[in-house]
Order: sequence, then C-alpha cells, then structure tokens
Amino acid sequence: GGTCRQSNIVVLDFDLPKTGKELDGTRYEVLYGNVAKPDGLDVYIQWCRDRGRSFCIPCDTYSVVTRSGGFQQYWRVPEGTPIGNVPIGPMIDVRGVGNTKSTQNGGYVLGVGSVVNDTYNSGNIIRTGTYTIDRHKALPVSPMPEWLLKQLVTLNGHGERPKRSGP
Repeated sequence: GGTCRQSNIVVLDFDLPKTGKELDGTRYEVLYGNVAKPDGLDVYIQWCRDRGRSFCIPCDTYSVVTRSGGFQQYWRVPEGTPIGNVPIGPMIDVRGVGNTKSTQNGGYVLGVGSVVNDTYNSGNIIRTGTYTIDRHKALPVSPMPEWLLKQLVTLNGHGERPKRSGP
C-alpha cells in the first residue's frame, strides 16, 4: 500500500453494494428506486450529473480492481492540493492528499497484490480477495481532470455523508 500525500495521488474508490441497503435514507434511494443494486459508479454518475457533467465515467488512468470487485481510480494532483478523505456519496470514497494547513491527514490505499480476508464476529474467514491491476486500464497515473479537481477541493473534508433513517 501507499500514502496519497507522499505521492500527490488522489484515489476514487468505487464500492459494490454489500447489504443492498447502502442507499437507504439517502437522496440516491429516491433516484434509483427499483434499480437492481446500484453501485458506487452509478452514484458517481449521478453526482457528476448534479454538477452539470453529462458524461464523467472515470477513465484513462491507472485503475485497480479491489478484492470485493469494486475498483479504484488513481489520479495525480498538484503538490499541496487540499483534498481530504471524504465520501462523495454512498459507496464512493476519496482518499486524498490531506491538507497541510490542518490536522487532516492524507489517505492510504492498499496496493496491487494485497490480499484481504473478510471476517465476521465469529472470526471465521468468509472471503479472501486480492487487489489486481485492471487489465483494461493498465495505464500510468494521469492528471486529475480540472473540473473534478475543483469539485474535490471545494468538498475538502465535507462530502455527502450518507444519511440513514431509523436506528
């Protein structure tokens, strides 16, 4: 793994649904209604549309498939860019470089080849997975698109945290 701050890398982490209830109580629940298990990429596409971007599927940069089948996009940002660790919506996390003018630290991501075991309270391993390079995106880390960079700097630690209803 590695730290984002030292490498001036920001990682967008797109998760798959784990429980099927990730959108419950969020504004995305209404938007997606009966769509069969929308994932982090679906939410990201809507997040982009909300900001006037009609097509914003992340591409053309280094990508990693996570052990659960989600994926991560790696983007290079200018040194000192204040992008923190923040969720921009359900099932989408940003691992940023942090903010050198505050106590906010940068993110940490697992590297290709990392093996992760999932366990439950009983301590039994229920799933093992390995982080791998996305064979369709075996590219170098590209500069983050300017529009996305501006959006993430604006969030700077104040993303859309999923709001849950009920206990």
